[in-house]
Order: sequence, then structure tokens, then C-alpha cells
Amino acid sequence: MLKVFADRGGTFTDIVAVTDARAIPDRLSSNTERFLITPLPKEPWVIVYKLPHKIKNNIKML
Repeated sequence: MLKVFADRGGTFTDIVAVTDARAIPDRLSSNTERFLITPLPKEPWVIVYKLPHKIKNNIKML
């Protein structure tokens, strides 16, 4: 089984366990947050880093 860990404010939390690597994007695509999937060489698991949200510029209409 492939373990996936997410960076949650400096601590790693197991967010999902999947049976194959193709299931990871499917599981994370339903989440509103953005992630960076980082496979580790010679390891049966990956690290998923939570990415910051894009900041939208507030535009005032004059």
C-alpha cells in the first residue's frame, strides 16, 4: 500500500492511503487546497506538500 503524507503547518499527517500511485491525483483533486506530490527514490511512499493559495488582487472600480 502506498502511504501519502501531507505537510500541515510543519507536521506530517497521514491524509490518505491508496493502493496505487494513480489514485493519488484522484483523491487530492477533490480537495480545495493545492498540493505538490514528491516521490522519494527507493521508497514506497510519497510526500504531499500543501501549497499556498494564490492571493487574488482586489481591484476597485473607479
